Amino acid sequence: MFAAGFSSSITAPLAAAVCGKSLFVNSVAKSKNNDANIYKYTWITILSIGALFRLLQIKPIPAIIAAQGINGLLLPLVHRFVSGSS
Repeated sequence: MFAAGFSSSITAPLAAAVCGKSLFVNSVAKSKNNDANIYKYTWITILSIGALFRLLQIKPIPAIIAAQGINGLLLPLVHRFVSGSS
């Protein structure tokens, strides 16, 4: 259980950093330095938010469950309208 939590606490900021880098790289000047900074600051921000939640003893489980439920309802609708299938 510890290993699963530890690996998730590292891979979630990694995934956010990769997404952040791909989203923001077009909005700023393209250079290796900017790419690295966006990646690094996104990773640090996500890790800091997680640490802050832990220090303040905030339990985000209800928000996560709600988001998953909303995704479960919205994704089939989005798929239907995007793909045009019946």
